[in-house]
Amino acid sequence: MVLTTSLTKEYVVVKTYTINMDELNEYIINQNPHWTNQNLNTGVERTNYLNKITDSINYSKEIIIIGGVRRAGKTTLMYQTINYLINSKKINPKNILFISCDTPLIKNLDQPLETIIDRYQKLAGTSQNIWLFFDEIQSINEFQITIKNLHDSGKYKIIISGSTSHILKSKSGTYLTGRYIPIQVYPLSFSEYLNFKKIKKPKSVMDAQTQKYELIGHLNNYMSRGGFPAAVSIENESVRKDLLKAYYDGIVYRDIINSHNVKNQSVMIELMSYLITNISNPQTYRKLAEMFKTEPSTVQDYISYALDGNLIYSASKFDFSYKKQIVAPKKIYVVDTGLRDVSAFVFSKDYGRLAENIVCFELLRRGFEPKYFKENSEIDFVVKDESSSITLINVCYSDKIPTREYEGFADFNKAYPEIPVRKIILTDNVEGESDGVSLIPLWKWLIS
Repeated sequence: MVLTTSLTKEYVVVKTYTINMDELNEYIINQNPHWTNQNLNTGVERTNYLNKITDSINYSKEIIIIGGVRRAGKTTLMYQTINYLINSKKINPKNILFISCDTPLIKNLDQPLETIIDRYQKLAGTSQNIWLFFDEIQSINEFQITIKNLHDSGKYKIIISGSTSHILKSKSGTYLTGRYIPIQVYPLSFSEYLNFKKIKKPKSVMDAQTQKYELIGHLNNYMSRGGFPAAVSIENESVRKDLLKAYYDGIVYRDIINSHNVKNQSVMIELMSYLITNISNPQTYRKLAEMFKTEPSTVQDYISYALDGNLIYSASKFDFSYKKQIVAPKKIYVVDTGLRDVSAFVFSKDYGRLAENIVCFELLRRGFEPKYFKENSEIDFVVKDESSSITLINVCYSDKIPTREYEGFADFNKAYPEIPVRKIILTDNVEGESDGVSLIPLWKWLIS
């Protein structure tokens, strides 16, 4: 509701106080420097994600939802998309509205999105062919209903981002069912990490042979430091760790504890630290509940909250029985190994665990849903592609491949003799074939 108190002053009523409209207008203008041909901070182009967004723009009219953990680069991708619209699609810059919703000025408005759009149309003087970019939209209560109505009106093309996934699983989230295309964004892959560091990737076999030790060194740094874009550019270790700790606290407190009104915060915090310390180990709700002196249902809820906050991934056991998948132990991985460096109780780098964690999230980036297999021996990852072909992957970040790495493949063949599979062991630097298993250096697989 807008109140006019004089010929020149306007005020908007918010939940607890009033804001001068001039303040709101200034915020909107500052958020949109492209209106006056100023450059947006687009950073290093993340081609894979940008291609997914532009394909969705060109071949669909649905809402685009950019999801992912806090500080993974969603805002920068929005800026890159705005540049694409202006430079490639020749959209008038004033027809593009960008708003960061994660600020008290916006969150405290009585009708945030409606008020912003009303002010924007008065400022920009346009009401046709409008592109709406709402960043961190989960900060707005019940935003789903408004976004649905805007989309259904046919007047707007909408791109939103959010750091939590429960916003689409809630009751309100059902309003957007069938109306959106999700694009999940992760911290930098190793290939992107090299681009950010301006390291040239090998283009030939000879280049690979020449660069391999340099690339192994970069991979070791990537495994310990992680791939959050802003942190990658910081060389000072103390400053980088302080930033990563701030990221971790923001994810845990804002996107998990506050978003879900977690009551027993100390258990939540200790549980996350334990799981991140013990990445790749199978875990059961019952044993975790005994450890933290709580109920299995509480542990299950807290892990689901961490999944919603995009902090972790939970790998299920591969089995044709869905019931057996549900009751089997889960293997937990953390979204970025840099977060493990500042939150886990560890005294060494433990590159074996870090390598397995990195492979898990690389598989997720490539569109797979990694599971694990375990009978007498274990297979780290079982993945199925669109043609239902199955690949088995063990991660052995060493040049000495123990027998157990092959035994898991034999166990799988016994359990599922009718399934043809490809077998891979990802190594430190060993390459070749052995007993029908492809041995591939991890650095080479990551940039392939």
